[in-house]
Amino acid sequence: DKLAVEPSIVTEFIQGLLEELLSSGQLLEPIKFSPPRTLILVSISIKKLANSFCQVNVARGKMIIAKQTEITAWCLFSERFEDKVVELRSKDKKLVDKTARSQIYAEMKPYLTGISDGYLCIMTCKARKINKLFGYEYDPVTLKKIKGIGGHIIQRVTCSADKISKLTNPQIEHIIEQVNLKMIANHVNEISLTVVVISAHDSNFDSEEMISDD
Repeated sequence: DKLAVEPSIVTEFIQGLLEELLSSGQLLEPIKFSPPRTLILVSISIKKLANSFCQVNVARGKMIIAKQTEITAWCLFSERFEDKVVELRSKDKKLVDKTARSQIYAEMKPYLTGISDGYLCIMTCKARKINKLFGYEYDPVTLKKIKGIGGHIIQRVTCSADKISKLTNPQIEHIIEQVNLKMIANHVNEISLTVVVISAHDSNFDSEEMISDD
């Protein structure tokens, strides 16, 4: 069992992230501050407390949206970067992955004032982890695309892009596997439910025909 060999794969953060990714519920409830008009005696402290909660909820919502926007942006950047790597390597079969990346870095730098080689490389590597989870990666040998869990699932995430970029490759692969298994199970359940509904409909139709014949 892979999990028994590598127990560090399933950390508390991974468990929490999987709960979010596998959840279909809302991250935030659309709460509005509206003091009841029916109450004559309203506690000022309770009113302020309720208003404070509402403000925090709004701030949290904006923060989560900002995080999701950053994750999406890094995914898009990484997709374009990885596509460029594959494009260069497809044109020149002798070109290795590392050389292709270095070439792209060198061509990007004139457009990025004040950026160091190290920072550009580090951030691109972090973006690659994010894209591996939500977008795709290319097999380093065959250059075939390996899909992640899908960019539409980013809207279920509350953690930062930086947090996701620190995941190890085995952890990302574990998350992809778990999400895919859940999706397959949901699809099978939907098919089973459809079959049951159709069978019930056909059964009712047959019963009505028998009654009509009588």
